[in-house]
Amino acid sequence: MNKSIFNTAVAVVVAAVFCVGCGGGGSSKPASLTGQWVEVTSYNTEMELFSDGTAVYKAKGLTISGKWSVVDKRFVVSVSAGVGPEVSEASDYKISGYELTLVDNNKDTSIYVRKEKLEEFKEKQAAEKATRIAATKREVEKTPTFTDSRDGKIYKRTAIGEQVWMSENLNYAEEGSKCYGSSDNNCAKYGRLYNWATALKACPAGFHLPSDDEWKTLENTVGGSSTAGTKLKSTSGWNNNGNGTDEFGFTALPVGGGDSGGSFDDTGIYGLWWSATEDDAKYAWSRHMTYNYAFVNRKAYNKTTVLLSVRCVQN
Repeated sequence: MNKSIFNTAVAVVVAAVFCVGCGGGGSSKPASLTGQWVEVTSYNTEMELFSDGTAVYKAKGLTISGKWSVVDKRFVVSVSAGVGPEVSEASDYKISGYELTLVDNNKDTSIYVRKEKLEEFKEKQAAEKATRIAATKREVEKTPTFTDSRDGKIYKRTAIGEQVWMSENLNYAEEGSKCYGSSDNNCAKYGRLYNWATALKACPAGFHLPSDDEWKTLENTVGGSSTAGTKLKSTSGWNNNGNGTDEFGFTALPVGGGDSGGSFDDTGIYGLWWSATEDDAKYAWSRHMTYNYAFVNRKAYNKTTVLLSVRCVQN
């Protein structure tokens, strides 16, 4: 069962009952689908499918009973929270070994693993991830720098887990970007400052402005947001010796920020970087680090009036 139908049934928010492919063609309960399954994105959603067509779904501490079948080669589930109409959903499905992939009508994909094979699956995933990380590290060690073909500037890059980040702030003179204090020396040292719309298009070919989720991945890879600032900050340049260990080669510098009116402040105190993810029509998410704290903070800033640094991540 896809997570969306469980959430709908629990909340009893039913706009319409739909069951694509339920009209005709007969139904069946393939033995290959019976048993206990665990959804592997967060491992907190389970479903147990019985040969008589009954089913039990568990998530968020709740248990809901339902029905399942295969109709016209589509996996169909129906659940009810006990009040209101029954909610049904049909998904394309594919079984490969002990893995079950469901793709619902909205093209959302959920992957389940047989519960008895869950530890084996986790071990396989960990081994595959370790192989990817090692390959990424080798690639960066072989070519630790790249050249921005637009202006010939050379940037360092660093492998952090499966991601590859620029080790420096972007210093591409996109129209509308500025140097801190309008000083070219600061651009050379810290990179340029951009509003959000400019930041979205400023990264060189092969790189992009990181999404909010990609920032979260970075934080988690280095041990969590509560200590990520210490590990990502440069070993010099921060006020009152509030430097970091820079153990991953990210080399975050405290350039501060600016605004569209020409004001600049907080150099030596803060490093602030855009994400590509909007908070709402007016604000977009960012990350900032400060000289006197170990954490990386998530904050939304005005897209048009605030100027922040850009750190690009490889595609």
